[in-house]
Order: sequence, then C-alpha cells, then structure tokens
Amino acid sequence: MLKDTVTNPIFSHLTEDQVLECYEMYRNNELKNSEIIELYDLYDLTPNTLVSQFPLLRTGIACQLCSNDVLERPTSKSGRFREYVCPKCNHKVSEIRADPMCRCDHCESERQEKRRKEREALELRYQENLDKLKKIYPVPSVKLSYGDLSLVDKIYLASLIPLGSRDLLPSQIVASSNSILSPAGVLDKAIYSHLLDKGVIFPVLENLPTEVVLNPSERMLSSRQVYQANIYLNVTDTLTNEVIYRHILSDFEQIMNGNIEVQKKDIEQLCNLVEHIEVAEAVVFLSYFCQEADLAEPPQKTYDVIRKMLTQMCVAQLAPHIKKSVKDAAYFYMTGKSQGKPHATNTIPSKLESSVAYYQKQGWAANKWDRPYNTEKSNLSNVVYDKLLVHLNLGFYQSVGDIVQTIEHFFEQIRQLNKQNVSVISDKTGANVKRCAKCDSSNLELLESRKGILALCLDCNDSLLLQPAIES
Repeated sequence: MLKDTVTNPIFSHLTEDQVLECYEMYRNNELKNSEIIELYDLYDLTPNTLVSQFPLLRTGIACQLCSNDVLERPTSKSGRFREYVCPKCNHKVSEIRADPMCRCDHCESERQEKRRKEREALELRYQENLDKLKKIYPVPSVKLSYGDLSLVDKIYLASLIPLGSRDLLPSQIVASSNSILSPAGVLDKAIYSHLLDKGVIFPVLENLPTEVVLNPSERMLSSRQVYQANIYLNVTDTLTNEVIYRHILSDFEQIMNGNIEVQKKDIEQLCNLVEHIEVAEAVVFLSYFCQEADLAEPPQKTYDVIRKMLTQMCVAQLAPHIKKSVKDAAYFYMTGKSQGKPHATNTIPSKLESSVAYYQKQGWAANKWDRPYNTEKSNLSNVVYDKLLVHLNLGFYQSVGDIVQTIEHFFEQIRQLNKQNVSVISDKTGANVKRCAKCDSSNLELLESRKGILALCLDCNDSLLLQPAIES
C-alpha cells in the first residue's frame, strides 16, 4: 500500500499542495531525484525509493461510476499514463481508459458479462457449423449387413479397428502417426476413402475437436474426425468393433481352410492390394533414404519404376538398389554437378533402373535386406500376410509377381478341392459343410509342411497338396 501523509512521517512537514508540487516536479522530470530530496528536506529517502513513498494525491476528478473524487496513484516518471483509483468503489482508470485489470465490482461484472457473451457467441457458432457439417456428412439411414462386406472391406476394417476404441475408429491423424496403418502412410487416404465411399464407416461429427468445428477446413476435417462402423449382423444388433474384428478373423481362418468361397472379384482386388502394399513397402525405404540424404520427394516416375521392378524382385532385394540410387543422387548434388536438389532427385528413377540392369547383366543377385527398426510392418501388411494369408508366408521377401501367382494358385487349388476332391452337402442349419471325398468326414484341417500347404483329413489321414512350398 502507498503511504499517506498521516502514516508516513517523511511528508509530515509538507502541506498537501507542497506534496503535489513535489510529485509534479518529479513526474515532469524537472529536477533529479536527489535534488528534489534536498529541496524538500526528504533526507530519509534514497533517490530510487522516492516514487514509492508518495501518498495518494487528490485530483478533483469525479469517478465515472460513483461520482466520488478519485485519487491519483503515483507512478514512475517513465510511466506513459497517469493512474487513478476511487477510494470508495476501488475503480481504477488511466488517463485514457479503465484499467483492464481493475478488480472493482463494476469492472469484474463487465468482464464476466463480456466473457458470457463471447461464450454464447462461440456456442452458437459451434452449433451452426455442426449443423452445416451434419448436412454435408449425414449419418447413413441404412446400415450395411456384415454379409455384404467384400474381402477388401474386411481387410481395411481389420487394419483400422486395433487403432480405435470399443465403438469408434481412429482419425486419420492418429492412424497415420508413425505410419502404423499402411507402409509409410501411402495407402491411408485410400483406405478411408474406400470405406467411406461404400458406406462401411461414417464420421462421428460430435467427437470433432471444438477448434475444428469452429474453423472447419477439408484438411482438418479429414485428418481429425473419428469414425463409426455402419454394420449390423442381425436386424436389431449393432456390432461393436471388437465383435466385428473377431468375425473378420474367423472369416479369414475359414477362407484359408476352404470353408468360405472367395469370389474371383475378391481375389483380383486382393492381388491388386498386395501390389500396392509392396510398392508402399519400397517407398518406406525410398522416403527414409531421401530424408537421410536431405533430398526432396522424388518424382512420380520413381514410383512407376519401383512398381515395374517389383514384378521381378522383392522389396528386400530392391532396397539396396534404392539406397544406391539415392546415394548417387546425393553425390551428384554435393559435387555441384546438378542444378539443385530437385534436379538431383529427378535422377533417382534412371539411376535405379541402371543399378538393377547392371546387376542383371553381370548375373549378380542383390542380398535380401531384413526389415530394419525404422520400417516396422504396418497394420495393413500384418492383416494381409499374417492374419489372412497366414499359411503362405508371403510379402517383403517375394516379388509381386510371385505373390500374385501364389495367391491365384492357392485359391484355384481350393476351388478344385471343393469341386473334385471334397463333396459339399448341407447340414441341418442349411450351411455348406466340406467333407472328405474318401471317408465323408468333415474333420478337415489345413497344415503347413516342407512340401507346402496340405488339406488333411484327420479321420482317414488322406491329404491333398494345395500349395507347393515357396523357395526362398
């Protein structure tokens, strides 16, 4: 608290007008502090404590709120504006405006009212924007039957579900973090677009962050909104993500055991998907090496070259060629022979083709690289190769051509088995049951051996080779 003349004996020998004159002299910087102290016999003060000892000064100015005379609060001469305080209502003002930090009842009430109006305006804006978004992204009026899902639908869902909660699927920004959905995040948008376009999932707008609803943009909406599965098993039941996931894994097992027929269209889509996955796996290496060499994103032709090379070699074999191509491009830039980083990066496709062609001409085979820590298997790769095609040991170490051929051959063998070697009859529930052609037993199991994938009857031990073993 500032001292007044009663409690501060330093000014007791001065009249009120003299104290005001002393302060004005200080405020207008007419004399040095030490000279003011000497002039007014204030020897108990030091120059740097002078301003803190001035009392509140009368002004004759009426308070805007209660009409009582306000007092001037002494301020440093370096202060830009004079400050005033009302001794009755404690309202504080400067020469031009009220103190924004004034704690009097009136100002506090005004601030609360202002905050209330701002909050109401934000709530109104939030609700209006949310209503507009609901018109753009309506909740589907009809749920899809689980039985109508394609194989690729199930693969995409099985890749997303572990990243979400019991009822919600993750936003793209969560799924894409650390590239855990698809390799290098290359296929993330395609996965979401596929499921949205088919109505398998829909956005839950109420779960959007407030700042996204208040300032919506296509990029923020697509990356931050969470989703819900639009699927039912029975007419009255809505499936939780956990139940959907269990059904999908069970279907995968039944597919590989030949108990669920896979349509030709589904096989074609699966083969197309594994090609995209392997290209994305190679892009992981490409992006990592470019980042390591501080080079820009390579041109589109690079991905076309990678897709072409993967028809004849696996990602594990192509990786060292990718590293060499990026290394040569970086050297081209560092030696000053290029016209900049983009020019150097544009040489990667031709250098990649040259490296592979040279090895083939020399009859050399590049060593297969293992998957390093920075290229961990994505959810999508894990679902396709470890959950669905679990018996076939595919991906990464086989070329796209070999993978596609193996998948087509496997399902053709299953089809032939169902057609020729296994009779199909209906059980009491009307479901199709596969039985051994030799002993009519339904106790069949697929086994993996050194020869390949076998269909084995556990009752008569008769077997049929479905898929020959793949040479590493």
